[in-house]
Amino acid sequence: MKKQIVVAIAVALFTAISFGANAQHDHKAGETHQHGAPHGGQVVSSGKYHVELVRSKDKTGEVFTIYLLDEVEKVIANKGKTGVLLIQTADANSSQEALTPVGDDKFTFTYKGKGAIINAIVSIKWGDENATAKFQWNAPLKQAKPEEHNHNNGHQH
Repeated sequence: MKKQIVVAIAVALFTAISFGANAQHDHKAGETHQHGAPHGGQVVSSGKYHVELVRSKDKTGEVFTIYLLDEVEKVIANKGKTGVLLIQTADANSSQEALTPVGDDKFTFTYKGKGAIINAIVSIKWGDENATAKFQWNAPLKQAKPEEHNHNNGHQH
């Protein structure tokens, strides 16, 4: 019985982290749709908010740039907000990293580790509010060639 309770709690926690608090989000039951990505990244719903994660790679490591977006996917200022990034790698390691506010509208973190990242959980908090989003990948990000850049959405220049 105890094992069933622990499993039920774990499933509920995973579901809350994976899908955000979508009950507050104005989606009809069963609705599927694509999110816009104002910065060319991947967007995940988190309650009445969205989180956009843009991945790139440079000489120093894998760069994560994170934007908090409102319900119509407009950027929300980072002033007064803190963020953390939980990274999980294919070799079963994980680490929690503080996000650095940059400018007035984004957070960044550069991963210098060697393990291929397969999951990243972003959590941004301010006052009594928060936005949490889980991003998953099947393969590590490839380094862009010097003459091109990759927006992680399939098109290149």
